[in-house]
Amino acid sequence: MGSHPRLFKEPLKLAELVTISVLIKGDLLSNKSRTLSDTMEETKDRHRRYMRAIQHPIRRDILRAMEKGFTSMDELGKELGVDAKVLDWHLKSLEHGFCIERKGEGDSLRFVLTQEGRIVDYLDRKAKGGLPPLR
Repeated sequence: MGSHPRLFKEPLKLAELVTISVLIKGDLLSNKSRTLSDTMEETKDRHRRYMRAIQHPIRRDILRAMEKGFTSMDELGKELGVDAKVLDWHLKSLEHGFCIERKGEGDSLRFVLTQEGRIVDYLDRKAKGGLPPLR
């Protein structure tokens, strides 16, 4: 893996995250985001976890690979050229940030993108200037 440029010049704002969540899968009422909670403090904590997860270039590469259909540790490791221990650490970070879920165990272990994990396509388009700014 080469060096990765920073995706944005400045971090996304909370209002942008909520708008992005709506853009990903439509109506939040029918498909509630895991980053929202009953309390403002818990919602802030969940958003911090989420932002930490999606800001790392390797984790965005993992999300892109999962969008292409790579879902196991072996598949992801081969696709990305990442050591198993490093990959496991990043997958745990993505899971902690609500971007992926683990399904199965042992040899049948697979990772599934969540609604929040599908953000990478939006981020890529925004970074290339292909989307209007959120208001």
